[in-house]
Amino acid sequence: MIKNLIFDIGNVITTEVSAAAFDNLSQAQQEELSNLAIYKNDNFIKTLLGHLTVEDCKNRLIAQYSQYQKEIRELFDENMQDRFLPKKPEMIELLYNLRSHYKIFFLSDMIETTYRYLKDLLDDFDGGAYSYQEHLKKPDEKIFGVLLQRYSLKPEECLFFDDKQRNVDAARKLGLRAEVFLNKETVTSALRELES
Repeated sequence: MIKNLIFDIGNVITTEVSAAAFDNLSQAQQEELSNLAIYKNDNFIKTLLGHLTVEDCKNRLIAQYSQYQKEIRELFDENMQDRFLPKKPEMIELLYNLRSHYKIFFLSDMIETTYRYLKDLLDDFDGGAYSYQEHLKKPDEKIFGVLLQRYSLKPEECLFFDDKQRNVDAARKLGLRAEVFLNKETVTSALRELES
């Protein structure tokens, strides 16, 4: 019986707009900013893992990609996160509706800026494990283990939603039920299936 729902954050609870929010940049520049300067950059990965502060990461990225200095500053500004990671209203509503039937947890790769932006929301639920705090990121099975152990969760009582197949595969290896998240219907349909 499923008692616990575990959600990723990016592209599940929030929409990752990031560099696409900069309409002053060409599509090629947006891709360069996203791929080279941010998500695939070693400094950003170290920050996701909590090995580098957000401020140090931002400064290193600006030194590497000075042509995007303004955009990098904005991407790391806590007060601008709603522009780059807007919350999905339909998912927020669903989370609050589900908490009367299930315990709700989060398992997400995120930097500290993102955590602070979402803290009020995250604190309304039952707990979570976040890459920058645990020094681990998905699909490493150890971060799943941290969440399960911290909250005394049994894998067979958990249903995990993530937008990346590799993370869903890692969860399934550990005995969790897991679904690749596409939209709100992914969650409601999986839960309907459980009830039948």
